[in-house]
Amino acid sequence: MGTGYLLRLIIGLSLLSIFLTVSCGESQKPAPQSPTSLDADEIVDRCAEEMETVDAFHLELRQIGGTTPIILGLEMIEAIGDVVKPDKMRGEMDALAFNMPIQFEYVTVGNVTLLTNPLTGKWEPSPTEFDVEAIFDPDTGISAMLRSVTNHSRLEDEKAVGFNCYHIGGNIITDDLHSIIALFAPDYLRDVTLNGEIWVDYENFLLRQIRLEGQVTAEEKLGIIRIITFSEYGKDFAIELPS
Repeated sequence: MGTGYLLRLIIGLSLLSIFLTVSCGESQKPAPQSPTSLDADEIVDRCAEEMETVDAFHLELRQIGGTTPIILGLEMIEAIGDVVKPDKMRGEMDALAFNMPIQFEYVTVGNVTLLTNPLTGKWEPSPTEFDVEAIFDPDTGISAMLRSVTNHSRLEDEKAVGFNCYHIGGNIITDDLHSIIALFAPDYLRDVTLNGEIWVDYENFLLRQIRLEGQVTAEEKLGIIRIITFSEYGKDFAIELPS
């Protein structure tokens, strides 16, 4: 038996030993979870946990099939806003006043809320307060809302606002949406069950979109749909009361 053959045999056995060691070691590690291996409850729980860590985000609310009565006799069409923990929010709202389209700005810092007068553009005190702190409160805010969703089911995953997302269907009672609905419709209907869907980011389990179907006020049309999107998490939004 030549030395060349022995050398090849030794190298071959060494490589086999390394391969077996690595293979056995890898077989003992749990396989990483793929998106399809998580059930709806796990996804919602992870999302609720991540939303408790959020300190700022941008939201956009639009409605399909109707408007929502809000303050001063206005009918909200859509709204956008930047929200900063613990108690700051600023944005714009499109609405109808006597069937005429208007737009105004709003800003909340602490317990002070100001609105721009659509006619003059000047800032004026709001007749109602926006409780921004409730959005971040783990007992009443977005994370609590997510934990209140019932009848979870996984729907086909898809993109929302440009992000690959888990897609979950379920039901939620209007009372559990208080921190969001009360910002725009303080006289919402209590104890009404809505059909809902949420989209949760694959990578970080942050909430990307909510879809709610059904009336939250008595004056709304049947079948009205609200879509709320979330983006720009953690951005340093500069929100102060106008001078």
